[in-house]
Amino acid sequence: MVINFLNRPSVPSDLRRVHRALVLRHIFFAPRGSRAQLARETGLSGMAITRIIRELIDAGLIEEAGKSNRKGNPGRRQTNLRICPSGGFVIGVVISAFGHEAALFSATGKALARREMSFESIQTAHEAIEVASSTILAIIQDVNIDASRVLGIAIAIAAFVRTGTGTVTSAPYLGWQQVELGRGISDRTNIPVVVENIADAINMAEQAKGAAVGFRDVFLAHQSVTCGASYSHEGKLVRGANFSAGQIGHLTVGESSLVCSCGDTRCFNCHASGWSVLAHLERIDSRCFEAGKIKSYAMALARLVREDPKRGTPEGDALFHAGHQWGRTMQEVALIVDPQAIVLAGKMSEATAYVDGCESAWQNAPDKHGYKPPKLIVGQVPAIQAAGYLALDSFLYSPQLDLDGLISDGTSTRRGGMR
Repeated sequence: MVINFLNRPSVPSDLRRVHRALVLRHIFFAPRGSRAQLARETGLSGMAITRIIRELIDAGLIEEAGKSNRKGNPGRRQTNLRICPSGGFVIGVVISAFGHEAALFSATGKALARREMSFESIQTAHEAIEVASSTILAIIQDVNIDASRVLGIAIAIAAFVRTGTGTVTSAPYLGWQQVELGRGISDRTNIPVVVENIADAINMAEQAKGAAVGFRDVFLAHQSVTCGASYSHEGKLVRGANFSAGQIGHLTVGESSLVCSCGDTRCFNCHASGWSVLAHLERIDSRCFEAGKIKSYAMALARLVREDPKRGTPEGDALFHAGHQWGRTMQEVALIVDPQAIVLAGKMSEATAYVDGCESAWQNAPDKHGYKPPKLIVGQVPAIQAAGYLALDSFLYSPQLDLDGLISDGTSTRRGGMR
């Protein structure tokens, strides 16, 4: 849940919003902290902290949580503070080959309700927008919460995205081109929406609450039916000049008997993806990737991963070999971008033999003079949780939060806007 304040505050009201977001984030990440502790950690004055805490309590976003134990230290016991779970809510949505789901999250990031979404055709963007919007509204209606405190929606999708406009520029495996996904759902739900590439959303979530906490230069490989990636430098996502960074599936690795979706036989997709494993095991009849069959590929891969085959079996050996190829290729990637950590995420990270292959290649990495290899990490944050964190990051723990609306009548003027 890394926030980048891209625009410097230009007026006092902007600065107050930034300071409030800073305090909220500190309480979120370090619950049961005191006012004095917040002043030390944020660098804000005691007077400013007192004012901000009073505003946040009045808005119902934080609450006092008893007194701290002095542990032998003199002076008054400090009052602890924590996020009020019902202070605000967000919706997370995932649209990918492995299914589509929406979930309602509390202000603390706990999933309160989840629903799977069934699209009649994964290639029909209009159907996706209609079903997602109706599912979101149904979740809000079904759960006994103050609907006026649903602050925003975040969508993590397997696609190339212009996050600023919520537009899916291209989703090759979904068959979408230039879809105003964010605007379409915002118009139907009257709730602001942010849209993010699924690998980017998971990358930020892993750094905030997952396996990559403490790292800011992170390369995340999302290994699923196909291969995708996300890279963050100093905590900021690197999206590329055309918003299409992360296409590691089309890296040239070596000849294969398989044909990638792009028509090449040498792509990384043909060696280390879930589709390639299924094809080599003849669990699918497609040695040439067909986007129209991605749902059947995903179902077959889910079955294989659930079996969790071990080495010494054809399935386990195929997964190990693919994982080993992943590890060797990531070593080359690491030489280029020099991250602190490489995170393995996606469905393939749930297969023991695949992870073993990755780690085997990593342990046998050649020693290059003056080069410090990054840490290899297996991701922990599911896509739907990452979408929830993205929504919290964008609409609650953010300078965009309309605190005055929450204080005055519990209804924010946020609605109807795009991030």
